[in-house]
Amino acid sequence: PVYNEASGTAANTDLLINRTETAVGSGTQLLLDAQVGSSSKFSVSNAGVVTFTGYIAGGVQSLSGAGAVNVTTGITEVTTTGVADALTLANGVAGQEKTIIHGVDGGSFVLTPTTKTGWSTFTSTVAGESITLVYLTTRGWVVKGSYLGVIAP
Repeated sequence: PVYNEASGTAANTDLLINRTETAVGSGTQLLLDAQVGSSSKFSVSNAGVVTFTGYIAGGVQSLSGAGAVNVTTGITEVTTTGVADALTLANGVAGQEKTIIHGVDGGSFVLTPTTKTGWSTFTSTVAGESITLVYLTTRGWVVKGSYLGVIAP
């Protein structure tokens, strides 16, 4: 759309989906389904549930202590709470990048991804250390770069 509002307040809606439902059955009803090669990547249900397949590039996960590093944000900032807090990282999607940063120092962490090539763990002992990974379908998580920390083969 092209807008040319010389004066006043302009309020615009570029896409409006206003659905009326009558006896639609029990299956999932989608207002929007964005697909690539017939595979849904982003959908919005009639109940307002938003689903992403893959990961969301933006956003930061705040993780305190041991646990799972998510694959839905581009960055995870870790607050360590003990010695060698165990962090896990599930498989991602092809081309996905993930950065894990030691944000607040209360100990150390050891990151162990499910699938990786060329390394086994990353250990961080002080705030500021980080690792950036890229997920390759045939190889798993590979190291793109790191700042300090210890990458074990």
